[in-house]
Parts: sequence; structure tokens; C-alpha cells
Amino acid sequence: MTGVLLDAAYDPWPSAIARSWQDAGGAIAPGIDMLIFQAVDQVRWFTLGRADRPVPREAQVTQAMCRAVNRPERVIPQRVRDARLNR
Repeated sequence: MTGVLLDAAYDPWPSAIARSWQDAGGAIAPGIDMLIFQAVDQVRWFTLGRADRPVPREAQVTQAMCRAVNRPERVIPQRVRDARLNR
């Protein structure tokens, strides 16, 4: 199976569809990860008035959010940041 299933279900996790997708060999992206990056965009809007520029220490902010919900620490990939700037 190819592709990634973005499942916005939070409880129960994994959802039945996520479990089935993963059992079939597909990759899943938990909805909580989507929420983390939406939260980063909200911090940008609240602090900068726009979402197309990073906030100071954004990597540390994102990592703290990940730790707060027991997700692996990560940052927004450079290619995603670059794509946002070119919109």
C-alpha cells in the first residue's frame, strides 16, 4: 500500500480506519500532528499577524508542543516552509 492516511480522529487512537490502513502496510499521520502544526500557524498569526513567516525560536516552540502531547519532536521541514513563502 502506498500513500499516507491523515486521520484526524483523536479518540480512540488509533481509529479503526488507521489500524486497518496500517495493517495493510500503509503509513498513517495522526491528527494530533496536524493540530501541532495548526497551533504553530496560530502562534504566527497571534504574534506576527501573518502565517508565512516563522516566529522567533519556532523550532523550540514546535518541539515543546510535541513534548506536551507526547509526540516525537519535530520541526516543519524546510521544503514546507519554502512552499509557504512562495504561495
